[in-house]
Amino acid sequence: MRKLFKTAILGVSALALPFVFAATVNAEGPSDADAINTKLEYQVNANNNSMRFISTIELNGRTLDDITSIDMNFDLTKEGEETKHSKTQTTTTVYESISGENGKEKVDGTYYAVITITNIDSKSGWRITPTFTYNYEDGSTEDATASSWLIGGKRQYFVQAYTDWGTELYYYMYKSETEHNKAWPGEQMHLYDADNHIYYFDYMPSEEYTTVIFNNGNFDGHKETAHMPVSSEYNYYLQQDENAFPHPTASHNIVTQYNNNEHYSHCTICGDDFDYERHTLSSTIDSITGKKHITCSECEIVANLNPNIFYFTAPNDWENVKVHLWVEGGVGTTWPGTQATYVGLNEFGEKIYSIDTTGYEKMIFNNNDNGAQTVNITIADCGAYNAIYCDWDHKVDNKPTPGYYIYIPENYEE
Repeated sequence: MRKLFKTAILGVSALALPFVFAATVNAEGPSDADAINTKLEYQVNANNNSMRFISTIELNGRTLDDITSIDMNFDLTKEGEETKHSKTQTTTTVYESISGENGKEKVDGTYYAVITITNIDSKSGWRITPTFTYNYEDGSTEDATASSWLIGGKRQYFVQAYTDWGTELYYYMYKSETEHNKAWPGEQMHLYDADNHIYYFDYMPSEEYTTVIFNNGNFDGHKETAHMPVSSEYNYYLQQDENAFPHPTASHNIVTQYNNNEHYSHCTICGDDFDYERHTLSSTIDSITGKKHITCSECEIVANLNPNIFYFTAPNDWENVKVHLWVEGGVGTTWPGTQATYVGLNEFGEKIYSIDTTGYEKMIFNNNDNGAQTVNITIADCGAYNAIYCDWDHKVDNKPTPGYYIYIPENYEE
């Protein structure tokens, strides 16, 4: 029988496709011991109107003669609507490489099957699920299916490291008491990475939800996070170390923690006279006064702070906090630095200190050169935050890295 499968080198048009989600299936058609591996992934362009589907084929010592064709099918689903099935698209062509942004390099023994769907924005709010069916020379078949994608939607990730929450996690989104995505506990999230406890959820920005709560179900003794602002840009990370302070990391940008030990949404402006779980703080620099404005989302009180004053939550065994300040390649204090000013205890009994960083670029907090210090901290990296703590879970050379949060002193300027 004449094999229809052939190889080709083709430069696929370069779309601006910044996001990739993949699901991997090991094919067992040709040989149980020497299986062909396939991976199906999709890429969405910046305008959310085109999707490119790429199936990677790793032959693992087999040949393309083991594959006769690939059938490509797509399902469209939407709650309350009848499922739509595409006509089957069959291809006998694969590519050695794909050019353009997020393309694929030529790798020996690896090929790519590709299809691009345009005008997907006309189906905004529908979920598209791709399935590539491999038809093998011995008559067997194998499916590679990626998870469904919400057309026009946003995908967010939630990481629940260090937890015992279980595997059934939910996200509850709302913009008012009567407008929410689902009745409590919300909608169940999908597992993305079991080893790292990463889950994901999709939502439509046009629905304009403002707040999200992560939880593990609706039962007595369940666990839930603080009320977090909905973001189209950032992901969420649940930190549950002994301090329970929030901190941004390279891959997880918005942080939450247990409601009974939260710093992120506790309104230090309002105090406990208000529903502190509903209060979140944001920070901006006033271009005219140069003051750092800290704003509470609920009570609309604004605190004006000196942007050069930073606060430090010291470990309880640090008896004498010093701060070494310097300019890269320029002047600085003499090690171990200048004396930090003791501010008082926070509501968790932790010592708070302050330091004026005017004129400096970097700093190190230390226990008066008594064997404990932070890594080098670049002041510009603190962003909108004005307070720092020691993140002992992420050490470099046995030195804690900085965790960031917003601290409002009692004598703030209104």
